[in-house]
Amino acid sequence: METVVFELPLDAAKRFVSLSPTDKNYLYELVTSWLNTPNSVEKKRIESKFRLLKLMKALGEESVSNGMTEEILNDILNES
Repeated sequence: METVVFELPLDAAKRFVSLSPTDKNYLYELVTSWLNTPNSVEKKRIESKFRLLKLMKALGEESVSNGMTEEILNDILNES
């Protein structure tokens, strides 16, 4: 593995430093996938996939903060 340094605006650098290990890993996977993909169409697919995953994570976190539990979700999904 090789260490690489990115220059970022100060606000982005502060946000990066405060990321959870899970979010840092997400960013690592995104950058690695994007850099290892030579095809621009495939890069757009990767970017779309990661945007969707980020949206799903945000929606899940918002749902939990609004009181959603696994039991409530299962009841909703199992309604006929």
